[in-house]
Amino acid sequence: MWRVRNETEAGFRGISDIPGKVAFLYLAPPVDGAAHVTNRYAATSAAYRENSKLEWELSAQQADDEHWRRATAIFREHPWDDGEI
Repeated sequence: MWRVRNETEAGFRGISDIPGKVAFLYLAPPVDGAAHVTNRYAATSAAYRENSKLEWELSAQQADDEHWRRATAIFREHPWDDGEI
């Protein structure tokens, strides 16, 4: 029922957009920062700035798709290996 409600009310085909935001804002930046040997806080701050743009410029579904696309790209580029990070 929530899925139908979200699609009707917000044009979002899912139950929640939180998992995509968490992957983009909290999981991907530390991986990207560590891989590029930069400040992890700076990487997280940059993700928050990008998130603001995404949420203003795109629909809820488009923003969720973009969160997942960007997080997945980082994880594919820098696969996690126990001991690296």
